[in-house]
Amino acid sequence: MVVSLPLSIQMGCMSAISKAAAALVSYPYQVVATRMREEPPDGVNPRYRGILQTTRTVVRESGLGALYGGLTAHCIRVVPHTAIVFLTYESFLAFVASRSPSTPNRS
Repeated sequence: MVVSLPLSIQMGCMSAISKAAAALVSYPYQVVATRMREEPPDGVNPRYRGILQTTRTVVRESGLGALYGGLTAHCIRVVPHTAIVFLTYESFLAFVASRSPSTPNRS
């Protein structure tokens, strides 16, 4: 038995899944970039000097999981936002298309 969900729910789920996948791939870079922005106290050499060196240092000292620390909170914030923005945009396009006689309906 195949259950057919409304198109808006399908689009919302797909946009949420795509944002979660994008966050999973890009979040380690955000962690590394944040670490590199840390300012050392005056007179102390910077601990992090480049992307690869920072990544190696984080993984060596804290493990691979440290690159994903905070990902859950990040996803709780950005995934619903992305789904809402995408659904709003698509709903607006469908509304405008339904009101315009010269524009074919997007289905």
